[in-house]
Amino acid sequence: MSVFLLWLCLSVDPRPLPRAAPQGAPSNLKVNVLAREDLDSDHLRALAKPQVVLWLSTRSNVLSESVLSSLSRFDEAWVQLKSPFEPSQLAQLEKLPRVGFWVSAAELSGKGAGRLKGPRRVAVSLEGPLDEAMAAKLEALRPAWIFWSKTGPVDVLTWSQFKQLPGKKLYRPETDQLTRVDCGARADAREPAAWVHVTLLMALAGDVFPCGKGGWIQLEPSSDPWIALSLLARDPSTELVFDVGAVEERSVATRRALDALLAH
Repeated sequence: MSVFLLWLCLSVDPRPLPRAAPQGAPSNLKVNVLAREDLDSDHLRALAKPQVVLWLSTRSNVLSESVLSSLSRFDEAWVQLKSPFEPSQLAQLEKLPRVGFWVSAAELSGKGAGRLKGPRRVAVSLEGPLDEAMAAKLEALRPAWIFWSKTGPVDVLTWSQFKQLPGKKLYRPETDQLTRVDCGARADAREPAAWVHVTLLMALAGDVFPCGKGGWIQLEPSSDPWIALSLLARDPSTELVFDVGAVEERSVATRRALDALLAH
């Protein structure tokens, strides 16, 4: 955690979050866990719980048998791939239909990128400007997810272009881009939503632009379950995020948090 986020964790009182007492997690709760391929396989498998989606960062496109076995335990998972996209590397996931491809937008010009088009779902992470050429590539690929982050402001024309792209769209604003808004009734799921850390959300003491349904709020593994339940009480469409990385201690803490949340 950065020094800034640590300061916020120590200085922000989470109690203003709920408008009503938390009544428990919604039945359609979805929790996204970010992990790395080199997390111990026992720890990775233990994260496979109902309503948990795995986003697995990798060193290469060649996955070990233990990782493939762990992936099979998840109801939904996404695996990071890099160019070149070789047929043999994509084929290793053939027996795992619930696993999607997760790629960087920068890789869409790489060798074999055309092989990403097909029945398997694709998620794309875009860091930096969104120009017409990149928008055209995303339109052609029709990903299920687009994650976008960039430095500096986004002009109205570019934002309109982003809104028109296919799939679920999440914008990850930097700290100086955060805009406090009152979202009121959330727009439909086709509108972009925000991905923010809970400490930034609490510091603003309000909603964060953009206001689409299904925004991601990232928690620390040690966060009190009350905070998550309060966020879900305010907006049941919220998806929670835990970043485990390859750290076993964070994996254990995240499993405890998941058990507490899913028990409600």
